[in-house]
Order: sequence, then C-alpha cells, then structure tokens
Amino acid sequence: MKSSFTVLGVSRGGEFSPNMQGSDAAIFNAVACHLANYGYRVEVCSEYEFASSNRKADVIFTMARSLSAIKCLEEAERDGAIVVNPSSGLRNAVRLSMTRCLMKASVPHPESWIVLSPDSQLPCFEKDDAYWVKRADGCAQIAEDVCFVR
Repeated sequence: MKSSFTVLGVSRGGEFSPNMQGSDAAIFNAVACHLANYGYRVEVCSEYEFASSNRKADVIFTMARSLSAIKCLEEAERDGAIVVNPSSGLRNAVRLSMTRCLMKASVPHPESWIVLSPDSQLPCFEKDDAYWVKRADGCAQIAEDVCFVR
C-alpha cells in the first residue's frame, strides 16, 4: 500500500445519468481501478449510501449530483478531506449556475438565454431556427430535460 489514508469513491446516482449510466459507471470504475493499481486502498459507495452513512475519508473522488450528497461533501471538506470534484464545482455544474459563470467570465460557449419565467425577455426567433431547450434547475435527469426544438 502506498499510504494509510482512506480513499473513498462516491458514484453517481442513475437518475443523474439519463442514457449515460454505463458510460458514467465505466469512468468511475476506471478511476477506482487506477488508484487501486497504484497501491491505494479504495472503498466505493453510491451517493445515497454516502449521504445516509456519514462515511469519512481522507480523500474523496466523486461523481455525485444529489443535494444530500453535496451537503455531505461540504461537511467532509470542512473536516479536512481532499475532495476531487468539490461541492462548489458540483453546485456550479448545474446548468443555470454554469451558464451564468460562463457568461460572466466571457468564456466562449453556445449563445444562451436564461428564461426564468414566461415574462422573461427573449430574442426574436426566426421561423427556421433550431434550439436546444434545457432544464436549468439541475442536471438532466430524464431524456426530456434536454430537447431539440424548431
């Protein structure tokens, strides 16, 4: 073993990976395997187990997206754990926060409009234009959370 510290992997819940559960699981498992192959003792759990068990670790790598898991990651960070994909990044990965951050920082990204209510000002759309309409209050949880429309 390389170290006596605890490495914990927290996997993503299936509802946060619509149509991508296998790909997300493969990425998560590859990270866990690589760390183990380098001699680290790696434990894994789901984000639901993590949120309900109060598990502690020195290092946590995570793909979690649920608010309960993010709150537990915040607590782990306050307790001194090193968290790869920290709670602040996970909170900013929500589409609304991410789009606002990209716009504020003038980072190139597809032109976006944030529509919070029916009264929001929208640009004039052309008849033949096509757009992606995306859920803003969280990450996609069902296929319909991201729709291509004309």
